[in-house]
Amino acid sequence: MVALLIAWPARRIPEHLWRWLAGLPLLAALTALDVPITLIGAVRDFYDPGSLPAAWAGVMARGGRLALALTGAAAAIALAARIGHPRGSAVTVGLLAAALLL
Repeated sequence: MVALLIAWPARRIPEHLWRWLAGLPLLAALTALDVPITLIGAVRDFYDPGSLPAAWAGVMARGGRLALALTGAAAAIALAARIGHPRGSAVTVGLLAAALLL
């Protein structure tokens, strides 16, 4: 998530600031949700492999963390673009929609 926030081009420096202000709380929230559920899933996998936390741990182990990070970064970039440019840009919206659909 951090790599995408750094690499995504910005028109102005304040847009990077808005991106970080939006991205860091999202990163904290995603980590606060992901890590405990994954740990619970890893423990419950021993005696109840069909439980929801065990399934969540399996999804996260198979690329779910990358999808979660990309979605969080796209949300932070979209929020920063919305704050920095209230009317938004059609190109930015199109790129974010394409990133979310992939």
